[in-house]
Amino acid sequence: MSSSEQTSRCFMCRGKQYHWSNFKNEEELEKLVQENANLLFGQHALYFPVKKRLESKFKERVTDGLLLDLSEPPRFWIVEVELSRHDLEQEVEPQIRGFLRAFEKEESISQILSVIYEKVQSDSEIKRRIRERIGSDGDIHHFLSQILHEKSGVLVVIDDLTEEIQGLSEEWSRLYGEVRVLEVQQFTSGKELAISFTPLTWAKTPVKTPIQLWNDLYNWCLPATRDLVEQLKVQISQLPGVVHDPVYRWYYFYKGKKDRNWFAVLLLSKKSVHVRFMVDPKTFADPKNLSKSYKGWFFKVPGMQERGVTVISPEDVPYAVKLVQHSYDLR
Repeated sequence: MSSSEQTSRCFMCRGKQYHWSNFKNEEELEKLVQENANLLFGQHALYFPVKKRLESKFKERVTDGLLLDLSEPPRFWIVEVELSRHDLEQEVEPQIRGFLRAFEKEESISQILSVIYEKVQSDSEIKRRIRERIGSDGDIHHFLSQILHEKSGVLVVIDDLTEEIQGLSEEWSRLYGEVRVLEVQQFTSGKELAISFTPLTWAKTPVKTPIQLWNDLYNWCLPATRDLVEQLKVQISQLPGVVHDPVYRWYYFYKGKKDRNWFAVLLLSKKSVHVRFMVDPKTFADPKNLSKSYKGWFFKVPGMQERGVTVISPEDVPYAVKLVQHSYDLR
């Protein structure tokens, strides 16, 4: 939704007109979520606004909250509060990926379990609600551990459920694990505040079976996106001695032979192709300023930098290949 569309949104209630109001910052949205957790997440959910540091492979990620849903089947969620004006692919996706990978580490699961168990033990009302769910003889620690190991995901609370975030949440669910998105918006009439939201019970899981291989992703994306992939293959392959092949979820281009000398990698979204490459920041030129820097996911060469450009139309292909050639020359 554009900013003009947002500001024009309003509704009438009891003779008063409420107008859409922007969140000043992420902390304001976090506070609203905390104050209205029962409405947003449902009567069977227990929300803990805990800032917990979790180690991913490359850096620490800090949760905005932890959510235990006691409905059937019980689930655990790491809550990530975000604003739609943030860079979803560069800022939000690394957070989501990091949280979901934390569930693959027993150490991270133990850290979360310890925090939740301590919260439960210190609050008689929360403990009573869990006892109602598992019975008086049930082992609370075992119950929580089982959920964390088997039914965990990431819940993104965002101020505008755009087409982009819907598409990305579907992609993240395919690639990394279960991701759901809840929209929360606020409207004001004078000093009165009203909120509009998507309840957790209405938030659908986009995909149940994660995609594991490049061919699966290739077949999943739109035909126009597959055409972009083929154009990139043809044009990049015109560089001397280039060989290329899919590797797991990605597509690699090598200079000379399939060793560690890859110079470009393709990543797929439903409607676009993301091209990652290596640059020497001292000599790299991007006149159109279309590329973004990344923290060494595919390229970890001392003194070099990883960058990426998004290709969404055939007109983007020649420029992307021009940027990739810089990486090719460095090999």
